[in-house]
Amino acid sequence: TTLPVTVKTRLGVDDFNRYDDLTRFMDTVSEAGCRTVILHARMAYLNKYSPKENRSIPPLIYETVYRLKQDYPETEIVINGGVTSLEQAAEHLKFVDGVMIGREAYSNPWILSGADALINAELASPQKSKHIGDINRFKVVEHYLSYALKQLDDSISLALLLRPLLGMFHGQPGGRLWRRRIGDLVVAHNKGLPAFDAISDLLGWLEKYRNTTAN
Repeated sequence: TTLPVTVKTRLGVDDFNRYDDLTRFMDTVSEAGCRTVILHARMAYLNKYSPKENRSIPPLIYETVYRLKQDYPETEIVINGGVTSLEQAAEHLKFVDGVMIGREAYSNPWILSGADALINAELASPQKSKHIGDINRFKVVEHYLSYALKQLDDSISLALLLRPLLGMFHGQPGGRLWRRRIGDLVVAHNKGLPAFDAISDLLGWLEKYRNTTAN
């Protein structure tokens, strides 16, 4: 293909867990034309742990990813695994080209609201930061729900469509009630409530939630 290809991989798998194994893999994909490699900084032990256990039990070894960037300076190296804050991401960016935030982006998506200003100093200017400050959680949810209404058809799962909103009020007053409301509407939809009515209900509930938290 003439299209750009990226690779996402672990540091190793089962008995192929030496640095030499990783560099041989890097050589192979680099020679094939891959210029971006995303590394989940854990080994994968498929003969020892379940897929779920493999997401957390093998230790994170960030230093191996940093070393790989030194050995392959022409390859864009993106680090992944265990990143739960922008401060951690900024620390990784001292050694690699990019940071992939995985599960935290679902459990606490608002974490990403400060990413541009952290990485791009221009966005920290008074004019830019004022504009960013005008975008709050409620406006983001309203925009997303408007988008969701346009996506509705029989092939789209309402549960999957609403899943990105579950953590939008993570750590905020009423955050658990928000998650519960989404869950209740998904259950009601599975029992026959039209998806349009479920999203409209959520928009109405959002306005009540906004008024409650404002008071």
